[in-house]
Amino acid sequence: MTHRRPLWITVFRWVAVLPASFVAAWLAYLLVVFGNRLTMLGYVDPDSFLARGFVALMSHMVLGAVIIYVACFVAPSNRPAVAAIMTALTLLLIGVAAYFAVLKPDYWALFGGVCAAAGTCVTGYSVHSGEITFKEDATRERLEDTE
Repeated sequence: MTHRRPLWITVFRWVAVLPASFVAAWLAYLLVVFGNRLTMLGYVDPDSFLARGFVALMSHMVLGAVIIYVACFVAPSNRPAVAAIMTALTLLLIGVAAYFAVLKPDYWALFGGVCAAAGTCVTGYSVHSGEITFKEDATRERLEDTE
């Protein structure tokens, strides 16, 4: 006995993949920056080179990882394909942003782009290879095994 969800829910989830992933990544980025600034408040100058590099490294890596993870979480099926497509799309957007960062020149933006690309690639590979699984997929596999 398989459980099927209504068609409108499936369509809504496919439509929500891009907006949900980019909004969640933006919120995660802001949360990491705010958390780092808050924890550095009394101990480290937040505008020092190392502090700025650490905040850029962590926030952009989380941004890249969350884009892929949330896109795969929201997608109702074909998660490895969604991971591959979203990784390619995100890397394309990072490349465009890096082009404009070179023109300006803004080296912190380039560093952030490299960090975001690393987070994107690692998470995309992990989802695509099956290292990251989702509860819905595990439940479906268990149901298929019992039939």
